[in-house]
Amino acid sequence: MNYLLYLKRSFTRNPKRHLSLFVVVTCALILPLLISIYRDSDAYGMEQYLLDQTKGETYHIANATEADVPYFENIAGLSAPSFQNGTIYLSILSDDEWKDRETVVYYDSLVQQQVSATGNESLIVHGYTYENAHGVSTDEGGFLAIQEALLVINFFIILISVFSIQSAYSSHLNQFAPDVGTLVSCGANKRQIALVFAVEFVVIFGMAALCSVLLSVGIMKILFCTFLELKNVQGLSWLLFHVEAKNIMLHLLLFFIVLASVFGVTMFKFSRRSTWNMLHWDENISNKKCRFKKVAIHSTPAVSLGRLWKQRTNKTFRTCLLVAVPIM
Repeated sequence: MNYLLYLKRSFTRNPKRHLSLFVVVTCALILPLLISIYRDSDAYGMEQYLLDQTKGETYHIANATEADVPYFENIAGLSAPSFQNGTIYLSILSDDEWKDRETVVYYDSLVQQQVSATGNESLIVHGYTYENAHGVSTDEGGFLAIQEALLVINFFIILISVFSIQSAYSSHLNQFAPDVGTLVSCGANKRQIALVFAVEFVVIFGMAALCSVLLSVGIMKILFCTFLELKNVQGLSWLLFHVEAKNIMLHLLLFFIVLASVFGVTMFKFSRRSTWNMLHWDENISNKKCRFKKVAIHSTPAVSLGRLWKQRTNKTFRTCLLVAVPIM
């Protein structure tokens, strides 16, 4: 309870410090969640497309009439034919046989024999695999490759975001150095101080996770509604909005584990500073002389301006741009 009371007072006394860390974590979470929602929507759209196309059946015999239906009755291993809108539907009864490629080839020959027996040369047979009939895509070069690429990009963005958060969190701890020195002088040990910041980390991450999920869902919903109003939209990627809660939780869990590791490393480095330095942190900073690097003259003004901006800009701000620019 004492830790919570201290955090409450810390949040009320220094809201801007906590708010800056909250914004950085939220921005770092938004982009991976946006990609995750699009990936889930794309997968859900493909599933619905395959289910609508295959109707859950193995064979579609197009351009048929009701007179052709009796030719496909009582075929061993196949379901009774159903006729709808000029198409006869047949399905392999055994899932194991449907999954076996050799058995499917055997049933293909049986269906082709019955097609020839009808004498209707306009009949066209479409066969579907077990996976496609159950909404699972087998297009390794297209859909599955895109899904894997999005997943790899998501993990890469999470790792890149860690550097931005690590820099922001290190700056956040440095701002609280005088308070830590005061706690140490009052008898607090390293474990108690680390526990205070750990509780703060959990609270900020929880609030940032909730806010980022709401923002990501809202942004993607707006994008989906916008694309629906456009003409010539091909495919179902932007037609079916779907959020998979399991994938959202997995992304948040991965982010929490990575950030917890960063938190531990940063706290370890922070704890190695002496008590005297933490007590006199403000005084040391105020007495420290600021030394600026000499501006070098480069080939073009653009290069000189870029080098000058990099030398004079805060490192935390530069690392935050790695997350902010892609989101924008």
